[in-house]
Amino acid sequence: MIPSCAINDPTPYAPGWLGRYCAVMGQDVAPWSFHLLASMLTMSSVIGRRAALVRPAGVLWPPTSILLLGPSGTGKSLALLKAVRVAQAAMADVEAFYVGTGGFTVAGARAEWQRRQRRAHAEVLEGLHVEDEIATIVKERTGTETMTTWLIRCLAHTDLTELLRGEGRIVIPGFTIAFGFGSTIAYLRRSISIDEFTGGLMHRFVIAHEATQRENVDEQTPTDAQVAQLAAELRRIRDDAPATIHVSGDVEKRLLMLRTQARRRSFDSIHLTGYWNRYGMLVLKIASLYVMADGSYDITTEHVDTAVSLLDSKLYPVLESCIDEIAAPREKKRMLEVADSLAAAGPEGWSMEMLYKKMDATNPRAQVDAMQGMLATGLLWQKGQRVYGRKEWAL
Repeated sequence: MIPSCAINDPTPYAPGWLGRYCAVMGQDVAPWSFHLLASMLTMSSVIGRRAALVRPAGVLWPPTSILLLGPSGTGKSLALLKAVRVAQAAMADVEAFYVGTGGFTVAGARAEWQRRQRRAHAEVLEGLHVEDEIATIVKERTGTETMTTWLIRCLAHTDLTELLRGEGRIVIPGFTIAFGFGSTIAYLRRSISIDEFTGGLMHRFVIAHEATQRENVDEQTPTDAQVAQLAAELRRIRDDAPATIHVSGDVEKRLLMLRTQARRRSFDSIHLTGYWNRYGMLVLKIASLYVMADGSYDITTEHVDTAVSLLDSKLYPVLESCIDEIAAPREKKRMLEVADSLAAAGPEGWSMEMLYKKMDATNPRAQVDAMQGMLATGLLWQKGQRVYGRKEWAL
């Protein structure tokens, strides 16, 4: 089973403006991890190219894309749309800033760029775009390549090119849009291969998973005044952002140690090699968001350690389990689909007879073996003559 991030209090991982965002926008049933990542999406997209981390391998820009995973109804869309609300309020008077929800296409992005270039004389395309379901995007083609390949290219935040008469032509210079996607594990598992997911797409996102909503929440809708205050503070962060974020010598030593440790872990799983090879960059990028949130603009070892704590204790266990499901062989994926259907059945569950029918196997022995395997791994649990899917997901 995929564990939840289980962030009961976002405060340790949300300094400055990020914490204020969570306090205002997080008074609902959506898990704290979703709101925390949404705050990073909002702040980083608004800052855009106003600040840079200049590294030997290239320039890291702040925009940070996120992927929120969980069953339907856990609050993925709720968190993403609140991020859009704050970003729109902060950048309402900046015509060159793009904000989109749903229906993303490459042709649409190109048209948005051309419109903003004409009206606002924009030099680059900045903004954010959210989608309820990433699977609707990755299944599409752009004409010459898969959408997955295109996303990998565009999330490097460089000039986007396309072939024209055998030569590369820049179609969107400085593509700096951050994406916020949601998905259920079942849909993601069916829509993308493990090679596509771990071959570059996974490393472009900060990923969180939650199995359930938060409970016993005194829900409060943010007022326009509260959103306006957050937006005004975020706009000041954007306006005050330095051209270059400073990395001290102590931080460089800490990063070197982390990269060395990460390289050793790259042998743990072939599918996680790319994650560990990029681990130092991901730590540094999250640390850079922390310094902009608290207005210090100098990355310290404390910022780095907080980023490491977030990644290692809360986000990485989710990623490891997610990869296990996406990489599962056909037989196990079938079992996972049965477990998901059981979870959707809620408190009624299924009878044992229904379970055998859903297993859809002609070999009775294979049915028994599969059922015992699902019981042993926690994919289903039994109570009397009825069975239920993934106990933590049961209603």
